[in-house]
Amino acid sequence: MEKLYPGLAVMFPCKAGGYSAELGFTGNPKERDFAAINLNLEQDNKNDLALQEQSSPDSDDDNATTQVGSFVSLHQHSQDVAAEVKTLLDDVPEGLKAFKFNSLKEAYGWDEAWVQRLIQAGLYHDVGKAHPVFQHLLTQKRPERENGLWAKSDHTRQERKAMKPPKDWRRGFRHEWASALVALREYPEDFLLAYLVACHHGKVRMTVQARPRETKPPEHHKPYALGVWEGDVIGNVEGVTSEDYTLTLDCIALGRESWQNRAIALLHHYGPFQLAYLETLIRIADWRASSISKQ
Repeated sequence: MEKLYPGLAVMFPCKAGGYSAELGFTGNPKERDFAAINLNLEQDNKNDLALQEQSSPDSDDDNATTQVGSFVSLHQHSQDVAAEVKTLLDDVPEGLKAFKFNSLKEAYGWDEAWVQRLIQAGLYHDVGKAHPVFQHLLTQKRPERENGLWAKSDHTRQERKAMKPPKDWRRGFRHEWASALVALREYPEDFLLAYLVACHHGKVRMTVQARPRETKPPEHHKPYALGVWEGDVIGNVEGVTSEDYTLTLDCIALGRESWQNRAIALLHHYGPFQLAYLETLIRIADWRASSISKQ
């Protein structure tokens, strides 16, 4: 094996051992309990195909929440998600009603600054969709829509699967990473906001690395990660951002101000459960807003 990288699947012959039916991979060559494994390869292949149809680990091009049956502007969807975040914070979950709290924000002691931070995360979560690469995807075979900025399209899932990606499509592109970079530019001191924007699809969290098979920029010296290239421009989104932004990927370099270092600091400060809870608020708000768009 000459080149190892995160996410690589490596196969070893059974005779090499190292597997326990109770513990899984152990690395102990004396453990060879492979008889307990049900090698139903045909069913495994069917399961893999089903998962691939549901979501793609590397790109947005078959994200089911992007095809909702009608075009929805990026401005409208951003406002909808921000409104859903506010609704969640103003609501009282069933589990807290017995404690006589008037709202979720009251239960957790979140002041107005905290509330506005979470609402802003909802507002900024999809600004990366203003990237030309993503807009070309949404307006593919819809030339009458090319003058707008869209968050959702009316392509059906079957139609999307039958179409070839646009010529400028970048394999591995993650719109939420572009969104996070914009949020980081507008609120450089509020890394939590940028982090919550980045992780609302669960694909970007502690570390940001270029994927092995993603589209690389023609300039070999140019930094890139998750389909976003140094110097990409995100257009102004009405009601959200204040200007066009030229993206920089300085934060993926090593150092104290790197994305990884700041994300780890968040984890240490808030702990995994509170951080996951905050992530979930933005995710649920996005789901709710997207479901409204489908109606």
